[in-house]
Amino acid sequence: MIVRRLHQDLIEAETISGSSERGIVVGICRARNSYKELRPDGVSFERFQFPIRVAFCMTITKAQGQTCERLGIDILDEPFAHGQTYTAFSRCRSGENIRVFAPGKTPDNNGNVSMRNVVARGIRFD
Repeated sequence: MIVRRLHQDLIEAETISGSSERGIVVGICRARNSYKELRPDGVSFERFQFPIRVAFCMTITKAQGQTCERLGIDILDEPFAHGQTYTAFSRCRSGENIRVFAPGKTPDNNGNVSMRNVVARGIRFD
């Protein structure tokens, strides 16, 4: 989901994954949690919070079917399944807007970084 508007007690968010649910605007209400008579010292209080977890990334599997204007790909760990690399790189509208984070990988003389081929052993694509 992408947050579209913030209100005092409501977050308006738009769904971005799932072919049938994409583009639906949903409201997330702030929840009230009351803590009364639960503590032995008699202290009671209320807490108001939104039931959300902030995320700054999307897995390659979740990205399938998505299109992005800008894309960052973290290949700290190499892909483990056929098609993961293709899926990741093909999500962006323009190759100029893709940035790859590949720590520990040594570029060749042309500045290219190679990854292990997970389809067939012994074959390497440059």
